[in-house]
Amino acid sequence: MNLLLLLFAIPFATIVFSIILQKIINSPILVALAAFAIFIILAVTIFDESFFILAVVYAIIAYLSAIITRLIKTIIRKCNNGNHNNSNVDNIEINNDLNDENTNNYYGCTKSEIIVDKNNMNRRYWR
Repeated sequence: MNLLLLLFAIPFATIVFSIILQKIINSPILVALAAFAIFIILAVTIFDESFFILAVVYAIIAYLSAIITRLIKTIIRKCNNGNHNNSNVDNIEINNDLNDENTNNYYGCTKSEIIVDKNNMNRRYWR
């Protein structure tokens, strides 16, 4: 039972904790340091000396989870660049035709979106 807790439950809880903390703090280093501090406290109070090695492993898992969360957030932000309802920005799709050579998928988004700024009417292509 203790082995299942150390190998499955705590890493899963670490991943969930690091995703939530990454959304709040937005710093993978601080997420890993917070997880490491928590696991060091647990190693001193509850577990034995062998848990110190696992604390380092769990901190690495927390760091990698925070990096992956940040990468996914960046990709989603790039895909939804300008797709939120803003009164200053209108999105115009030039062409939805899949056979058009200017329509290339980039992280699931098309490069053929144009963002038109109503204030100064500058046109720029999304990249």
